[in-house]
Amino acid sequence: MITITEAVRSIVLDDDIAHQAIYDGLLNLSAYAEKISSKVEERAHKKVQKGTVVVALTRISEEINNLSSLRPRVVLDDLIIKMPLCDITFSKTELTRSKLASLYSGIEISENAFFMSTQGMSEITIIAPESLIDNILMHFENKPIVIYKNRAGITVRFAKEYLGVPNILYTLQAALAVHRINFTEIVSTYTEFSFVIDKADLEVATQALQKFQA
Repeated sequence: MITITEAVRSIVLDDDIAHQAIYDGLLNLSAYAEKISSKVEERAHKKVQKGTVVVALTRISEEINNLSSLRPRVVLDDLIIKMPLCDITFSKTELTRSKLASLYSGIEISENAFFMSTQGMSEITIIAPESLIDNILMHFENKPIVIYKNRAGITVRFAKEYLGVPNILYTLQAALAVHRINFTEIVSTYTEFSFVIDKADLEVATQALQKFQA
């Protein structure tokens, strides 16, 4: 059996909005205590008073205030947009793996093109300019699982000093998530994150990410 404070802490850690609101000093502890009291009882396996939950939240607030923000400040060095893109996924087989290995020599790819490939446990995905879709399909000689067209790629670049800062990707994703923007893919390299989205969402997504530029 866990304590009431432990139960409340686990609920707050599962609620990133409340966690950030506590950090910013914006959460009404009394109202939040009333909201989560039933969950606390479920996790603690006993009846609890609202005041007891408020006391626990007060203790947890002190803990959170000694931590860094869930959404650290980040300044982007650059923001690059490429479109239209296609997003093609194949089953990962011996054939598709061999075709992936020869892909870069099998088709002509511009040096500045948005072109990425990823291998999962059972799938291979190619993200490329839409103009290359026929060449890619011909090269693989295999029916893909799915093809998405009319994609846009947004690549953000940042200083290497951010690599040791937790939640940088979360901060950028959250800026898009509040606008209900769906990601087809997220790809990262050393100092870059690339978001692949529907071209219809490009304007809103660009405005959301531009806030992080100096």
